[in-house]
Amino acid sequence: MELYSGQINKLIEELAALPGIGSKSAQRLAFHLINMPKERVDRLANVMIEARANVRYCKECY
Repeated sequence: MELYSGQINKLIEELAALPGIGSKSAQRLAFHLINMPKERVDRLANVMIEARANVRYCKECY
């Protein structure tokens, strides 16, 4: 039995897949994100997308 709706469960699962984030922390983060103003969530999502697209590891370090 799922405790939350499908969308919330998907969000919790994705957050819990991050290193150092357990299921309880993922739940807290998910509900925090849901309660944030849409503009802040959009800004966070865009920063994550831009970082993934533009940040590269140093060839000497990694």
